[in-house]
Amino acid sequence: MLSEDKFLTLAKEKYTEINALTEHPNMLDYERGLREVMDDLARSVINEQLGGQTYNRRKKNHRLHIWQSERLQGTRIWCA
Repeated sequence: MLSEDKFLTLAKEKYTEINALTEHPNMLDYERGLREVMDDLARSVINEQLGGQTYNRRKKNHRLHIWQSERLQGTRIWCA
């Protein structure tokens, strides 16, 4: 279980990074930076809550199937 104090400690570590985002001249850069900082905070919370990553030999591979790779490349032929 993640205590409130530990969460606030993790959030305070990202506070300066969030304030530094105001230096970005446009909304797109600001949004990208904020997303990266919040993703890092979420990873920190998850690792603290669950205790880090474990190796699971049953985890699915992230290889594309043949039909997915053809569809991504645009070479799939459809017959009417």
